[in-house]
Amino acid sequence: MSRNRNIIIGVVGLAVVIAIVVPIAVVYSRPKKDESTTISTTISTTSQTTTNNLPTKRPYNPDALSDEDKSRIDCFLESQSKYETLTRYQCEEVRGCIYKPSEYQRVPDCFFNRTKLGYEFVSSQNQVNKDIIRLKKSTLVKSPYLEEIKNLKLTVEYLNNNIIHLKIVDEDDDTRYEVPYKLNQLPFIDSKENSLAKFEYSVDSESKLFTFKILRKSTGEAIFDTSMGAFVFNNQFLQISTKLPSKYVYGFGENNHESLSHDLEYRSWGMFARDHAPGWGDNLNNYGFQPVYYGVENSTKSHLVMFYTSNAMEYLFTPTPSLTMRTIGGIFDMYFVVENLPEDVFKAYHNLIGLPSLPPYWSFGFQISRWGYDNLQDVKDVVARTKNIKLPQDVQYIDIEYMIGYRILTLNQDNFTHLADFQKDLERNGTKLVLIVDPGLVMERNNSLYVSGLDQDIFVKWPKNLQPYDRDNLGNDEMISWCWPNGKLVYPDYLNNKTHDWWYEVINEFVNNPVNGTNMNGMWIDMNEPSSFETNELKPWNWLYPVDDQDRYPFFSLKCPVNKLDDPPYRTKSAFAFDSENQLVKKSRLSQKTLCMVAMHKYEDKPYFHYDVHNLYAHSQAIATHNAFKRIKQGKRPFVLTRSNFIGTGKYAAHWLGDNDATWKHMKMSITGLIEYNIFGIPMIGADICGFFISIQDAEMCTRWLQLGAFYTFSRNHNANNQLPKDPAVFNNKTLEDSTRNVMNLRYEILPYIYTLMYHTNVNGGTAIKALFFEFPQDLNTYSIDEQFLLGHILVSPVLKSGHTSVRAYFPKPSLWYDLRNGSEIQNGWNNLSAPLDYINVHLRGGAIIPTQKLGDCLNTVCSRGNPFGLIVALDENKKSSGKLFWDDGESDINDSNYYHASFIFDNKVLELKVEKSYSQVNELYFERIKFYGYSENFTSIKLDNNVIASKDIRKIGKVVIIESQKISLKENHQVEFI
Repeated sequence: MSRNRNIIIGVVGLAVVIAIVVPIAVVYSRPKKDESTTISTTISTTSQTTTNNLPTKRPYNPDALSDEDKSRIDCFLESQSKYETLTRYQCEEVRGCIYKPSEYQRVPDCFFNRTKLGYEFVSSQNQVNKDIIRLKKSTLVKSPYLEEIKNLKLTVEYLNNNIIHLKIVDEDDDTRYEVPYKLNQLPFIDSKENSLAKFEYSVDSESKLFTFKILRKSTGEAIFDTSMGAFVFNNQFLQISTKLPSKYVYGFGENNHESLSHDLEYRSWGMFARDHAPGWGDNLNNYGFQPVYYGVENSTKSHLVMFYTSNAMEYLFTPTPSLTMRTIGGIFDMYFVVENLPEDVFKAYHNLIGLPSLPPYWSFGFQISRWGYDNLQDVKDVVARTKNIKLPQDVQYIDIEYMIGYRILTLNQDNFTHLADFQKDLERNGTKLVLIVDPGLVMERNNSLYVSGLDQDIFVKWPKNLQPYDRDNLGNDEMISWCWPNGKLVYPDYLNNKTHDWWYEVINEFVNNPVNGTNMNGMWIDMNEPSSFETNELKPWNWLYPVDDQDRYPFFSLKCPVNKLDDPPYRTKSAFAFDSENQLVKKSRLSQKTLCMVAMHKYEDKPYFHYDVHNLYAHSQAIATHNAFKRIKQGKRPFVLTRSNFIGTGKYAAHWLGDNDATWKHMKMSITGLIEYNIFGIPMIGADICGFFISIQDAEMCTRWLQLGAFYTFSRNHNANNQLPKDPAVFNNKTLEDSTRNVMNLRYEILPYIYTLMYHTNVNGGTAIKALFFEFPQDLNTYSIDEQFLLGHILVSPVLKSGHTSVRAYFPKPSLWYDLRNGSEIQNGWNNLSAPLDYINVHLRGGAIIPTQKLGDCLNTVCSRGNPFGLIVALDENKKSSGKLFWDDGESDINDSNYYHASFIFDNKVLELKVEKSYSQVNELYFERIKFYGYSENFTSIKLDNNVIASKDIRKIGKVVIIESQKISLKENHQVEFI
């Protein structure tokens, strides 16, 4: 295909000065292998219409809405931007929608014609475990955008007995984009009759429009029902709507959600991985991309729906209730997971996308980080003062300061010399070191990473017929951008398998270099949306050169040509939500803060546009980093922490909730994030404890957040530069120190239980951190609770408001609940609990047996793992309980011969300790103490393996019985019996 270099350069140059008015239309389809980086361009024009003057609307009142009002699917959602104008002409003539202004706020004035927009049924084929249906575009009304797809093929597959896979593709074009990463290949069901769900379709007798439902067989309830209409399949606009079985919808990420249960009153969110902190505005998309939601039915049974796409998306609700999902590329590739209980839904989903990894044991210890260590002495001071207040610490992080000018995998010899020696000292004392790494590489001939990357051809590129306006200094076609370093950057293409080998080589060289590197224990991959500072702007915000000398230091930022990928017909809320008068081009583009959408990637020798795979960038980097560390630390499990993420990233990395604020609001919102990411299959999750942004001098909030963070699976204190540090010791506050020491002692005591929980998510799927309704779906009171959560069987009820010394907490029936520390029982239902500043309420659910291990005088897990174990046996309402313990060396790859697994069952006054899998490293370990909570019956003695335990070693306090000073070997079966 021909290219017009003059047009492209001219348009790009114009973008530097004024808003672009002459777009270049790119023909969008997945690039063919034989034309891997070519792109065609044509000139098009835009028109402008006048604005309607609408009367002032009434405040939103859902009770006053008609059924028609409640079911309106917004056809001009971008009217939420002040730079987009809704007019009758735009609505009716341009988009073919219905224009009928509502008298109420929120309710759309322009909405889709649900009864006429869609596809007609053509034919169907029914097979044993599959259905194939062919459709054609209805001509009743036009599609809202050009390039409508005329003929569709819908395929329904039945996987196992609990998953329906539905795929809708262009019947005439098999080159449309599909996510290149394959999910786990689950077996087809023998017969559709054995499935828990069924696919059902109907054809309207008048309009001939085709709609379908996914139904739960046992109740007949529709979990997905497209009779809402307004189904659209255009080249760059795909839309599907469903009625919802109830108002309880959870998930979708990563967005700012102020509540766990979604607000369905005409709320909408964009979805597109973006370097955007949670505190930079509400109702916006953040770092990750998880097009997954979990729904509850009226029967209280539940399901999960996953839309397997990586294109930019948005989703919106109506109070019908209904959900509409839109994307701007690819196909409809959807999975419906149907089970009876929430945990079974999550297990089935996680087995589909890839089971979460089990990080090393040390990564469950307390971790400290900061962006703002000026030199190595600052880091040493933090470690020393943490130790001085006798607070445990397992991991120390260093942010970008350790690098030379923020160049990745380099070592600043001025301020961080002898970092390798420091790492060795840390490890000798039981503490690990994790370093941050960003994606971009500075284009310098003396940068060995850049030169080797060029040699191996592994960088993200421009399409071949789009001449870059700024070539790299070796004359290649790499796309060039800007981020933290004071120099132009190129970005590795982690989708490319060749990049994985290169990434291993450069990391391996760094960790094995005792002078210019260090043997880091794990890697923290940041800015991997990927982030690019001020794309399409005049210059980056962190421009370091003189601004008044443009001859020698001309401004630079990545500027994307106008085309149908960077400027699609519909931008989605993930772009227009960021429209701003502070931008050179006020209407935000998808490429804002990232790479151009026309950038080229490669996966298994097939080319892909960044437009399609943007949301896969961090996922592919997490895979590459995980695999690199498996090769470098042979035989050991990697620890990788990633900011951005995608479906299945939990198999390779942990996640934290990004650059939050030191506010009570963000502290509370972290609970929603914890729960959502457990749904998404990333159970190793936490927020920056005490908040990343905003300096705080009052220790109250940090005290409360450290209490809450002690029950994150990933527990890290981290904050930003140019602000007051927030590590616990720096406050010099006795209440904070005492509280944190006590709650961290409790965290370390239950680490064997947390580790066992995480092992079982790794083997079976499921969640470690849970909403209460995950365990109590019959209790409607639990559906909206997002200020408490379960860590396995442990109920955490933090204080989340300033000045409060009590907390209102809910304890669902019929379970018994015990104070985790002392075993006292709590009444079911709502309770007002005392919560002085130095205390967090933590309760254990009856029916659980949890393994424990006291921290003692230790200050890390290397030391504490040798301490004696304990058990807490919490009896349920039937005087029964059970539990498990997984144990290994804490870091090796798990195989059949290197781990220990035991089960515990209490029934009929007898506790059975049964070794299910033996392991030599537990031979010297033993249970020293067993606590029984809720034991109300009289007894004269207690026997251990038929030997009476000395009465001096037994204490009974109310309904709590404590056996102590024992040496009950882990390597053998045992029986404890009340007589």
